Amino acid sequence: MIDKNPLTGKIFYRIKVTYFDHLLYSNTISVSNKSSALKIIKIYKDNSSENLIIAINTENEENALITIYSIMGVRLQQKKEHICTPSTSILLPINNLTAGQCFLKIITDDNKIFNKNFY
Repeated sequence: MIDKNPLTGKIFYRIKVTYFDHLLYSNTISVSNKSSALKIIKIYKDNSSENLIIAINTENEENALITIYSIMGVRLQQKKEHICTPSTSILLPINNLTAGQCFLKIITDDNKIFNKNFY
C-alpha cells in the first residue's frame, strides 16, 4: 500500500484487515516524513494565453528549478524560482510552445521532484 497524500512530520500507520466476521489490526508503526510538502495546485493560462501560471502551495520556503517538457521529453522552458510560503504563483511565457500535452517538473534545492502534466 502507498499513502498518496502523506502528512509531514511523524506519521502513524496500522493496517486494518476484515476477515469474515471480525477485524484484525496490525501493530502501529511510526514513519518520519521530512518532505518539503510542496504541492502543485493548478496550472492554467492567463487571459492573454501568453503566460502559463503555476499555483504552488508549500510549507517551506525554498528555491526550485521549474522545467516544461514536451511529450517527447524535449526541454521547452526552464526557470529558477524562489517559492514562498504558503503559496506562490509563477508565470512562464508560453508563446513559443506548441499545442498538446506537456509535463511540468519542479526540482527543489533538496532534490525533491514534483511532476504534473497539462495541455
